Amino acid sequence: GRYSALSKFGLVPAAISGVDVKNLLDRAAHATHVAMLPNMKNNPAAMLGVVMGAMANSGRDKVTLITPAPLDTLGLWVEQLIAESTGKEGKGILPVAGEPLIDPSHYGKDRLFVMVRMRKAEQNGRVDALVAAGHPVVDMVLEDELDLGENFFVWEFATAVAGAIIGINAFDQPNVQESKDNTRRLLDEFKSAGSINEGAFVKAGDEAAVISLLGKVKPGDYVALTEYFADSPKRDEIIGQIRGLVASRLNVATTTGYGPRFLHSTGQLHKGGGDNGVFIQLTADSDDVTIPGEKYGFSTLARAQSVGDFQSLESRKRRALRIHLGKDVDGGLEWLLSTVKSAMAKS
Repeated sequence: GRYSALSKFGLVPAAISGVDVKNLLDRAAHATHVAMLPNMKNNPAAMLGVVMGAMANSGRDKVTLITPAPLDTLGLWVEQLIAESTGKEGKGILPVAGEPLIDPSHYGKDRLFVMVRMRKAEQNGRVDALVAAGHPVVDMVLEDELDLGENFFVWEFATAVAGAIIGINAFDQPNVQESKDNTRRLLDEFKSAGSINEGAFVKAGDEAAVISLLGKVKPGDYVALTEYFADSPKRDEIIGQIRGLVASRLNVATTTGYGPRFLHSTGQLHKGGGDNGVFIQLTADSDDVTIPGEKYGFSTLARAQSVGDFQSLESRKRRALRIHLGKDVDGGLEWLLSTVKSAMAKS
């Protein structure tokens, strides 16, 4: 799972794709030796963990990742590592990956920023602006791409340290299994009754429901958009615009994730973490594809996963809204963006 980047699970595909695995592992091995040093100032893995844990305990529990190209997808891995490891027992550190950058003055006082960048991609101006606005920033610099081996281990070690500091076990994920059990129950229901009871949801066009939900957002919250349809560059762009609007106008962190992938990352924190999340689940119609040997197809499976996920949120009385976009996903996302713009203009 989340700790497998430096195992055979992560390294075999890396080797096949041409990565210099020997040197990658040499960098990782160096990081393991450094992590054993008793002097904290010379131990970046332990230091990062202490900073994340201490900041979370003081209210800065939103680790906002800034990862300029070519490291722009690193945040997706860090997101799963932190969220699935720390989000439980009503606690958690929220990783914020891929959020559009906004004016530093619009960020709340619940943020810790971590920039991971290549030496050749200087970003000191951004760090300086965040520090000037009063935000804590960790600036991690990689000399070349193979330093990712060291960086992987640093994050893994740091997450375990941070978990100990906030008082949880970083190595279990109790609520991931809960979502699987919900899905299995709903599929059994489909096989016996031919349908799934989807519960309450609204359709694209219900502006009042969206505005009402956003009106429940408070300082220190985060807004999570979870999408149960295929991604595309256009959809990513629209979702990014929605996140930027919410972050800058409501001064809260925003996250996003495509289902069912996010169920194994931020999904653990959504259910097991604190009650500071506001959720917008987006679903859509899709053509079915038969699953050999089953009475249901992949669209039914996806629907069961989305309903099960939403039921878990409802059982914890989370502030959540389920919106069905129908067949025109892009049009539905454009409507949601327009609705959020309207709501922000009135706020």
